[in-house]
Amino acid sequence: MQAHQIDQLKNWLAKETTMPVEQLETHISWVLLTDSLAYKIKKPVRYQFLDFTDQEVRHDLCRRELALNQRLSPDVYLAVSPIVNKEGSVCIGSEGEVVDYAVVMKRLDNEYLLNHQLAYGHVTVPSVQKLAIKLAGFHMASPPTHAPVDIERKKADFLEILEQRDWMSIHLGTEWQSKVQEWTRLAHWVIDHFARRMLERMEQGFQRDGHGDLHSGNIFMYEDNPVIFDCLEYDEAYRRIDVLNEIAFLCIDMDLYQQPQLRKAFMEAYNEQFQVIHTQEDVILFKYYCLHRACTRLKVEILKARADAMHVDETSAAQYAQLTDTYADQLQTLLEHYIHYERDVAIPSPVAGK
Repeated sequence: MQAHQIDQLKNWLAKETTMPVEQLETHISWVLLTDSLAYKIKKPVRYQFLDFTDQEVRHDLCRRELALNQRLSPDVYLAVSPIVNKEGSVCIGSEGEVVDYAVVMKRLDNEYLLNHQLAYGHVTVPSVQKLAIKLAGFHMASPPTHAPVDIERKKADFLEILEQRDWMSIHLGTEWQSKVQEWTRLAHWVIDHFARRMLERMEQGFQRDGHGDLHSGNIFMYEDNPVIFDCLEYDEAYRRIDVLNEIAFLCIDMDLYQQPQLRKAFMEAYNEQFQVIHTQEDVILFKYYCLHRACTRLKVEILKARADAMHVDETSAAQYAQLTDTYADQLQTLLEHYIHYERDVAIPSPVAGK
């Protein structure tokens, strides 16, 4: 579909519902919101990490998105509906030339999004405990996967932040030039020296087919039943990861909003249901995953700021830079403790000169 056809579909939905229709847009999709439903349409775009240019591929991915998300939110993800060209305009229906497909969802209230609730300070310990129990149950029910641990890809993820050093130096301060190098050196050391434990955890069943994009903007925080949505469908490698990696993405948001008591309550409740931390090495890996997730979010915020050079907002990037640096310091402390007390680990210090 093209932008003008989205306008036609929006007008048709407004006539059908006799209500205004809202439109949201990301770099890969359009979302049309009626009073009760949401229609998500994939854009025919190609990026380095995805290719939506073929209509049948988009159809297949819509069906996959529906199936994956019904694992967690069957009452929210309702159907995949064809979008047809009928009498020179487009609409939802079965008669006419199919031009694309929409994932049809129940519309929920954005006020209950977890990132909003964290910002308002409205999230309670019991509510994150319910979320932890739901996620632990989901992960336990998901089949273990056995994709090899891709060491080089993990290292490449950290090399990408090095490309943003100049922007950080100009907009956040010159001290960030050296800090980014320290983060990368520290992360690469952990990857090299804990690859064996990463592999063991995969063999022990801790690598599952999970959500793939588990941040606080993809969770509606209803007190009685948290709703988790928007599983990542277009690349299974992002979903088939260690569950510690998956939940780290969510935990960094609790730290970002300076509510570590929620992160602690979440982790305790999750680990009580599904014990995923067994050794000191696992504690180190969890902190490494927090560092990785925070660094990735920092890179995304920098790219957003770069895209709008006329109105550069450095606030989010500065917050994620500070959070990433905090995780690096915590990881360094854990490693120093580990090296000191694990007498059988004859390995040198990872960050000489820090």
